[in-house]
Amino acid sequence: MNAANSCEQCLPETSVTTWTQRVDGTQCSSGQVCSAGVCGPKCFIGGILYAEDDTQSAAFPVTRGTYHVYELAVDAAKVATVSIDGVAKLTRNNFTANGSIASGDQTNDANVDGAMRINSVERLCP
Repeated sequence: MNAANSCEQCLPETSVTTWTQRVDGTQCSSGQVCSAGVCGPKCFIGGILYAEDDTQSAAFPVTRGTYHVYELAVDAAKVATVSIDGVAKLTRNNFTANGSIASGDQTNDANVDGAMRINSVERLCP
């Protein structure tokens, strides 16, 4: 393991000249796991990384059969904003991504289930 970064390790079968990132979710310190090569206070539950400050939520009316536009925008300062139908609902500072985005029903409330249909996905790069 790299003494300067506990989320990097020596794997000769991968590289004999550079450190290799440990798998996301690997425990790197007490109460911390690796995410994109950085050790931090996160949880790794069911294969998904959750930041310790996952306290934001957004509610909006839903009408069966109505489509909504969800947008994730990340600016140069690493501030991520999720907008729904053009209205900013959630923000996160110091946002980093691994290229995957998960969405769906995130409630644990009894007898509350959600369904989601994706009509299209667009990637817009400046």
